[in-house]
Amino acid sequence: MGFLANAERETAERKRRLDRIVGILACPECGGDLAFSDGSCACLSCRAEFAIRDHRIYFVEPQGANDEFDTVKGHLRDLIGRNYRTIVDIVAPDFPVLRRREVRNAFDTSRQIVIDCGSGSQRLDAEMITIDFADYSAVDIVCNICKRLPFKDGVLDGSTSWGVIEHIESPETLVAELARCTKPKGKAVHMVPFLYHFHSSPHDFVRYTHQGLRHLFGAFRVVDTRNASGPISYFLLGFVEFGATLLSFGSERLKAYAYLALCAATFPIKLLDWPFVNRKAFRGLAPCLLVVAERE
Repeated sequence: MGFLANAERETAERKRRLDRIVGILACPECGGDLAFSDGSCACLSCRAEFAIRDHRIYFVEPQGANDEFDTVKGHLRDLIGRNYRTIVDIVAPDFPVLRRREVRNAFDTSRQIVIDCGSGSQRLDAEMITIDFADYSAVDIVCNICKRLPFKDGVLDGSTSWGVIEHIESPETLVAELARCTKPKGKAVHMVPFLYHFHSSPHDFVRYTHQGLRHLFGAFRVVDTRNASGPISYFLLGFVEFGATLLSFGSERLKAYAYLALCAATFPIKLLDWPFVNRKAFRGLAPCLLVVAERE
């Protein structure tokens, strides 16, 4: 009974979120208005049609696992269930970012429309609109975040992403789209890796310094850039990556399991980073940076 009640509640919440944004959605192909019916929506301009299943809109076909590490993570996600992201935050080798607190500090999601780009399997807030390539249960809109976003101009109050921008071939395109869709004074809160090892999921393209983030978010007024993790995480990440590579003997699958084992064995060390987080002096030793910007 509890499982059925949760499923019914999640369905009702997805319907409520979809109802909130129906009027601000646009065709990702041409930007035209959409007409909605049971089970689908269609563009009034280019006539493109998109499926709606269980109150989720599918602007593209969902993307699946693309490498060994993604496959291993998928198995763990199925095994652990809804607590997957919490456990990942605990055992990951970098200092935990309090994403929900960052969202609460930046937005009033009860009255503002805020999107989480590349949200993955975690829902940070019951009111946020989650968008992703993949069809996770926490995702509201399945779309290509590397191209035109399915929103009209100037309709969003804000956006977030957490370790997503490095996986996009053209981050400038995403940020330009966010600028197009965001209202004046709307906020952008995004976490981006700087001194972080290569991690394809399915690709890994770029890294940004705090100065690079100011350039990337040039269409916004950058309010703050701070280190979300510090030098202890930097050294621990290097140790775990080096150890997993050494123990894998060239096998990508073995490396994925070795990486997870080393994370589980060493993760408490990252808590020593606490005195160094959110201090500008340590931005040059940060595995991850957080940028907070406001639309001009």
